[in-house]
Amino acid sequence: MHRFNSNISLNLLISFGLDDKSGDDDNDDDDDSDDDDENCDLIKDSWGDDVVTGDSELMDVDDVDNDDDIRITKQKLAETIQKGRSLIKLIKRSQIITMFVDNEKQSLNVNQRLITDCISRWNSTYLSLKALLEHKPALLKLFENKRKLPITSKQKEKLYELELSSDDWILFSYLIEIFEPFYQATEYLSGSKYPTIGLALFVIRNLKEYFEKEEDDDPNVVIDLKKFISTSLNHYFDENDKQFQLLMVSDSIYSSEEL
Repeated sequence: MHRFNSNISLNLLISFGLDDKSGDDDNDDDDDSDDDDENCDLIKDSWGDDVVTGDSELMDVDDVDNDDDIRITKQKLAETIQKGRSLIKLIKRSQIITMFVDNEKQSLNVNQRLITDCISRWNSTYLSLKALLEHKPALLKLFENKRKLPITSKQKEKLYELELSSDDWILFSYLIEIFEPFYQATEYLSGSKYPTIGLALFVIRNLKEYFEKEEDDDPNVVIDLKKFISTSLNHYFDENDKQFQLLMVSDSIYSSEEL
């Protein structure tokens, strides 16, 4: 397989006369700012006010990648998730940046593609962040060569704003761990060859059990996020609630039919 390096990739892009200066990316950047503010608010609303665990200033320190030194606030959590979303959006909207990332992926044997998630579907956010993490080597090359790319000054400024720190990458890995059970639950309940109504109670109780349990090797951020999600699950799936009791009745009917 032919290997591309950063200099060859840049020279190819320039020699073919490919640039984004005549495109609509300037208008896209203006639209992005409004989307970012709206999405950030939605993320913060989703996590609630309880996710405030430590000093947000610690998230800006990149000297040491020590998991125990990282704390999270609701604001930082929302900003980091939205930064990842905005970066994917920027890459997909620019032909030059997309080609550069694709060339780097080819040299690194990365077969995964970047995925745009649905903000209200944590299973899709899991897939999006997982793909983003797999692109880390290619994205580090992108940030390293952003000044050399034949893109608009506005796009370069956006890349500066969206450059991911080591703390951002660590937080992404934590969020992947947190969101994976929701991805598995969605897959489990999306079957087409078996009834799923009776599985709903089983899945909900397993999610509750997972998030209530603290592992000895869980970092502080994961413990805090687990506590928050556990509180939310108990709030929205109260076993004394009439709707939840109907789910229990459906489960008992399904179980009796199986017998």
